Amino acid sequence: MATPICNPCLGIPCDNPPDLASGIDGAIYSALDYSFIVQCPPLCFCPPSLFPQTISILASTIPPVIPPIPETGLPIILRLQGCSALITRTLPFVSNQATIAAAAQSMQAEWAGQQALCNALLVPGITCTNAPFIDLCNDAQNFICPYNNFFCTVLSCTYTQRLYTAGLTPVQITAQVAQIKANLNLNSKFSCCQYFGIICPITEVLIGGGGDTVNIIIQNVSSIHTFDSSSFQLCHIGGAGCNNSVGPSVPPNSSLQIISVSSAFFVTNGFEIRYLGGVIFTDPSGSAQNRQVTIQVGCGG
Repeated sequence: MATPICNPCLGIPCDNPPDLASGIDGAIYSALDYSFIVQCPPLCFCPPSLFPQTISILASTIPPVIPPIPETGLPIILRLQGCSALITRTLPFVSNQATIAAAAQSMQAEWAGQQALCNALLVPGITCTNAPFIDLCNDAQNFICPYNNFFCTVLSCTYTQRLYTAGLTPVQITAQVAQIKANLNLNSKFSCCQYFGIICPITEVLIGGGGDTVNIIIQNVSSIHTFDSSSFQLCHIGGAGCNNSVGPSVPPNSSLQIISVSSAFFVTNGFEIRYLGGVIFTDPSGSAQNRQVTIQVGCGG
């Protein structure tokens, strides 16, 4: 009968590892939210009033810092990838959990700062490029069309223009950007208000005592430009039966009566005034009174 072989019992070691080895491979999550006052990002053009703005980064969106498993004698290197650069901290091997947690928190604050700038780059309307040009567009606008009192809403980037910056100084770029933006904002208003800056407020006066005369007066408020008034018409509502302007032009800072029609039809059935074929004013009333309509023009300069 074979003699059984008995191996010696192996003792189970029992020790109390230092706090550096306890949970060092566990993820450290951010417990803080962050808010930053962000300016227009570098190398970008931003519409006026867009910056500065406050951008908040919530703790739930910040990734954890995962410490490496320690290797005796080697430094502890923490890493966290931000949206624009890798964030690192190098700590001595003897660092405890509190030191590691503090380093992780500073990394997460830096990550949040990077993310705030990256979020700013996504704000509609800003242009950032390393190319020798800047793409510009109009701003969103809400306004009242002066000659028909329509409320107009213009979306941003309805009109765009590219400015080539090669060879221009920063001062020249700033000046040209301002001029282009002003033109884009003006042109974008035409998408809702067809004669913006050309036809200004229109006023109508009913002259008591009865009558059947409609007078149209053009008041040119420009101090430098003569206004071509040959394209105005007084028409039946709907465009039939039009009377054309008899005044070809109005000098700067002056007024001219361009149409005077004596017709009971106009004052009792209503009328419309057209410019370049577009309706700019309508009077649908049926009151038998003389009317004087003053059209202000040239408010664009």
